[in-house]
Amino acid sequence: MFACLELIPHTSQGIKGLLFPTSTRTELYSARALGAEYLRLEAQVNRRGRPDWEAVARLVLPLTQYLLTPAGYQPPAHLGFAPPVFAEFERRVLLQCACELVGDSLMPLYRRRLGIYDPQGELAGNLYFLLHHYTSARVVTQNVEAYRKAADLARKELGAPVLLGEEFTDFSDCVLLLCPGDVTRPLPLLPACPVLAGGVFADFQGCNVFSSPRVSASLFQIAQLPRGSDFHAFAGAVYHSYGYWLPDLRVGRLLINGKESLPEEAKHILLREAGLSNYFYC
Repeated sequence: MFACLELIPHTSQGIKGLLFPTSTRTELYSARALGAEYLRLEAQVNRRGRPDWEAVARLVLPLTQYLLTPAGYQPPAHLGFAPPVFAEFERRVLLQCACELVGDSLMPLYRRRLGIYDPQGELAGNLYFLLHHYTSARVVTQNVEAYRKAADLARKELGAPVLLGEEFTDFSDCVLLLCPGDVTRPLPLLPACPVLAGGVFADFQGCNVFSSPRVSASLFQIAQLPRGSDFHAFAGAVYHSYGYWLPDLRVGRLLINGKESLPEEAKHILLREAGLSNYFYC
C-alpha cells in the first residue's frame, strides 16, 4: 500500500483568518486508479503554500511509509517517510528501454548484438528476456556462474549465442552496451556503441550515454490520478506494492548525455552508431 498527496489551495478568510488562524484541512481516503488501491491524502496548503506536514505524518505513517508527492513538495526528513525509490521497477523500465530501442526498428537481426557490462551479475536472471529482442549477447561479468545457466537456456530455447568473460572488451560488434549498476571509474576501453546506464556511468564524454528512462502515460491514465501526481512514480509504487506492471507502459522520456530527450532521438543515435542510418523506426 502507498499514499498519494493532493494539495488543496489555501482559502483566504480575510481579517478573521489573520487574527484567528485555523489549521489547514488534511483528510485521508481509500481510492483506486488504474486497477490499484492506494491511499489518497488531501491536504490544504497554508498561506506559504505548504501543507501541515505533521498532520500528514500522523495520518499516513501508521498505514504506510511511502508517500508520493507533487514535484517540489517533499516531507521533512525527520518525520520518518521512506524515500519513494522503487529499484525493481526502475530495473524493469531499464530493460524495457533496452528492448524498445531495437524493437521498434527495421534493424536487421544479425546486428542486434547486445553488450552487457555487469560485474555483480545483476541482470543474469533477465538475460533470457533480453534475448527475445536481441539475437546474441556479449557479457562481461565477475559473476560468470550466475550467467552460465541463463546463457545455456538462451542457446537451447532461442538459439541465441552468448559470449561470457571476465576481461573487459571493446564491445565493438554490439549496437548497445547495457550497464545496470554504477560505473564510477572510466572503463579501460571507451565503448564503440551507445551506453544504456542504470546508474552512474563514469565515461560521459566520447560516447553517447542513455540513462534515467521514464514511462509515459495516456491522458486517460493521467486523469485517474490525484492532481499533481507523477505517473512514473505511481506506476513504480503499484509495481512495488502489488507486483503489477501497468498495461501498455512504454518509455516516454530519457536522458541523452544528461539532457532530457525523447526515445526517438536515442533510436536514431543507435542506428547511426551501428552504421544503419538508412534504416528507420516504425
